[in-house]
Amino acid sequence: MLAVSAPAAAYNIHAKGKHHERMTWLSEKCLADSEGLPEKCEFPANADEFEDISGPTFRRGEYWKAVRWPDDPTRQLDELWTMAKFAGTVQFVCPSLVEEQGFFAGLTCGSHYGQMQFLHAMSSAEDETTEHTRALIEGWSRFSFRVAVGAIEPSENYCESTHRNAGAAATRLAPEGLEYCEARTVDGVNFDAWTVGTLLTFHCDKMFSSKTCDLLVDEDGSLARRSAVGALLHLIQDSYSQAHTGRGEDNPTGPYTPKVECSPVESFYLYVHNEANHSAADRAPYFAESCSSENGTLDPITAGARLLYYVQQGSESEEATIDMILNDVLGGNAS
Repeated sequence: MLAVSAPAAAYNIHAKGKHHERMTWLSEKCLADSEGLPEKCEFPANADEFEDISGPTFRRGEYWKAVRWPDDPTRQLDELWTMAKFAGTVQFVCPSLVEEQGFFAGLTCGSHYGQMQFLHAMSSAEDETTEHTRALIEGWSRFSFRVAVGAIEPSENYCESTHRNAGAAATRLAPEGLEYCEARTVDGVNFDAWTVGTLLTFHCDKMFSSKTCDLLVDEDGSLARRSAVGALLHLIQDSYSQAHTGRGEDNPTGPYTPKVECSPVESFYLYVHNEANHSAADRAPYFAESCSSENGTLDPITAGARLLYYVQQGSESEEATIDMILNDVLGGNAS
């Protein structure tokens, strides 16, 4: 379940330009500058201004690493030797693994090629309807928010917790027969059942293999909670990529530009349909006029700031968070 995946998300992790990290910093700064719920955040005037946000700047934020989690849930891009392994398997492992194993292909490959592409606001299958993708996003958002605010403890059994909390996404996250739901022995080595914290604290630092991985120390659960917040920020940000969703137009195969449109999502794309053109949306984004309009959806910076505000408020803000993601980010009129 720990095979490496291709980094398909449009605003990619640090190896491809630090775009998620910059967006996250802008959302954190906006919240810090706001009194209460952020109304409208400032965003860069153009792509060059966006890229001018330096590493020393965005590293002052709390979630700049956490927002990478959906792209790199086993943290292989933290070290040079695992970066090399990641790069090699991006091209060769995941596509063949999905082809060999079918729909379920593990945590990392599944998030980009298999059953869990909803982590990136994308469709996971040819026959998946827009309504079903929205339901998967809703379930994942509820689960992640509950982890983020401590309503779900990281020590809870992973499979039991997802089936109680993740709605339609539960069978994608923990399909029937998943071996990690219970303690097991493999080649004479005993492994505990996965917990919620297991999902969110993997660290695959071996140079040549990710068949088994370690977990980062997280005694108080703060790392798991930060990773859950990062997952929500990542989902919001990815939903504005032209290569992930159709906002204002339906263009599932490309070509694309890194323009951010703030209009309702009309369709969710499947990565295998636009893989050849997907990277065109990986560059530093610029914001369309719709993001300054009162008639559009929220822009990703404001949406991220509001998400962080709701997390600060705790469990009482769950419905406001879900409503924001489904209606103010994706657009309630999406069909």
